Amino acid sequence: MHSSLKTTIRNGLARVVLYEKRPKIKYQDELLSAEKSAKELRLGVWKK
Repeated sequence: MHSSLKTTIRNGLARVVLYEKRPKIKYQDELLSAEKSAKELRLGVWKK
């Protein structure tokens, strides 16, 4: 996975969107973990 994508998500500058009918993506767990960190720290789009 390109590390800049993970960094962008971890900084709250992007959200992970998964579609139910699609198979699990290769880095899904890593991306969701990065998003969770951003949410907990209230970064970027998670500032509310």
